[in-house]
Amino acid sequence: PLSYTTQLKIWDSNHLIKSINIKEQFKKKHGKIHEDDDQFSSFQLSYDGTKRLYIAEKKRPEAVSYFKKVTNGDKDNDEKDLKQGAENIFQESWGEQLSTVINPVVIVLDILSEECVLVEPEGRDVSLGKARWLPGNNKELVFVGYENNPRKLGFVYCQNRPSTLFSADIENNICTALTDNNKHICSPRFNPQGTKLVFLERDAALSSPHHSCAILKMVDWKSKEICTVIDIVSTPKANGFTGIYTLSFPDRCWNSSGEKLYFSDTQKSLVQIVCVDIVTCQVKYLTSELKEGSYVVLDVNEDIMVFRYASPSQSPIIYANKLSPTMEEMKESSFCSLVISNFSCEDKVKWRLIDLSREQGSEPYQVIFISPVKPPSASLPPLIVWPHGGPHGVYPAEFVVWWECLTLLGFAIVLVNYHGSTGFGQDFIETLPGKVGTLDVQDVQFAAESIVKSGEVDKDHVMVMGGSHGGFLTTHMIGQFPEFYKAGFTRNPVIDIAAMKSTTDIPDWCSCEGGISYTPAIPPTSEDYSAMLKCSPIVHASKIMAPLVISLGGEDLRVPAINQGRQLYFNLKAQGKDVSLYYYPKDCHPMMSVD
Repeated sequence: PLSYTTQLKIWDSNHLIKSINIKEQFKKKHGKIHEDDDQFSSFQLSYDGTKRLYIAEKKRPEAVSYFKKVTNGDKDNDEKDLKQGAENIFQESWGEQLSTVINPVVIVLDILSEECVLVEPEGRDVSLGKARWLPGNNKELVFVGYENNPRKLGFVYCQNRPSTLFSADIENNICTALTDNNKHICSPRFNPQGTKLVFLERDAALSSPHHSCAILKMVDWKSKEICTVIDIVSTPKANGFTGIYTLSFPDRCWNSSGEKLYFSDTQKSLVQIVCVDIVTCQVKYLTSELKEGSYVVLDVNEDIMVFRYASPSQSPIIYANKLSPTMEEMKESSFCSLVISNFSCEDKVKWRLIDLSREQGSEPYQVIFISPVKPPSASLPPLIVWPHGGPHGVYPAEFVVWWECLTLLGFAIVLVNYHGSTGFGQDFIETLPGKVGTLDVQDVQFAAESIVKSGEVDKDHVMVMGGSHGGFLTTHMIGQFPEFYKAGFTRNPVIDIAAMKSTTDIPDWCSCEGGISYTPAIPPTSEDYSAMLKCSPIVHASKIMAPLVISLGGEDLRVPAINQGRQLYFNLKAQGKDVSLYYYPKDCHPMMSVD
């Protein structure tokens, strides 16, 4: 069984009221508490302060060897908690960064009696998470159940896992499904009055992109009727709303009347504060007239919004602002700064958005170009071409320490939001599956050549770098354009989609991006493998000339090093190419440890 130690401490404003040893008191009720993942965890106090809900592993019998001697004490005390011969039975997890999440359930703890109850829908094989109390009530809650069958696919970064929204009456032990199980459900939020519940719904087809435009749905809590507030935006109008792409709403995101919802979302390459009127179904940016960058809502309470602003040349500044009841745009003159000092590089770093179209009349995409105001030397700055991962992600105009440091060292950077990126409409996302290795490569190269032709960078010192799908593109770039790029750096790169399909936690991703269908019960055909290999950068490895650094995480379940980055390393090494491999055995896909 998983080992854990958790103390739940209850405080008032001045002192400790109660301390509960969760492991010792509830070890026969449930397993490890999931408190630090964004996919399942919930930790919420009921509105009267008497109950606490959280997500924990469902208690399962301790697996022991057939050769373990079971004593009389074991039989008397823990007979139901022992399962002999089961210690090597495979337990499916939810994959990358969630390897200890096997069968999460909702737990409700009564703080006064120090008793806990397990909440789960009868007859449904689902993993539970994202639980929320009904406002003003300590007996009703909602949660999301993610389907365990036909298999658990990796969840982190994937917004297409089939799930169901449930309500629960914990007093009568009744769970009711509010939605079907053929969509991905996330971020349920009650308005303060408890009369409306909103949530995000996305396509959960097996071969669908792993991130897509969402539908904002609303439940009338009295009638339980569900309606659509904001639908998918296929193709945005000029300078118009591009759709909902956020992964989650803030914990508190409503005005005091419970009629307006506030959140941040990426709209093309900018992050805007969005207001949705759930009565009229109107949607409006509140920050479109302010200086460009990223505006992120942190909290909304009693019509006061706390948010932050940042840009590639400005570190985050936290503000408070009084909300207008009429959806008026926010004005900087009304902001109240909540920080004493901030770090700004606006006198040393400049940036701008650039719209690019490779062909006349084609759908434009965007890049963010960051460069030093005054390069440290008289020569033009070298250029780093940096495509994002995903591929259905996006680079926002945000403050990122890596970008800032490299620019201050004298580099220029172009961040490429190629076709398939989120924030540009659903049709824009769907242009890429089946065309990876060509469409995204063409967009990245055109962006690099456009910046070089502008005369703002040194054309003889261009490098490319990226992680995951960004590493996929990095390897493609130095393979397909060996004369153009002088160096490359990759982090856990996808090198061979065909080989990755049998080892990754998201084989459906390989099918989707390779342009083939995914069916768990049917193995790929030779034609399928051929199609996935054809679009992979490994086929261009023989043409690579630039020195390449590869960094790999030994615990990466998403893009396993054994048949991806290591395969490329050994291939280039055998060719006598300039290649280096850095291996971090305890790191997973994002590689966030400090060396």
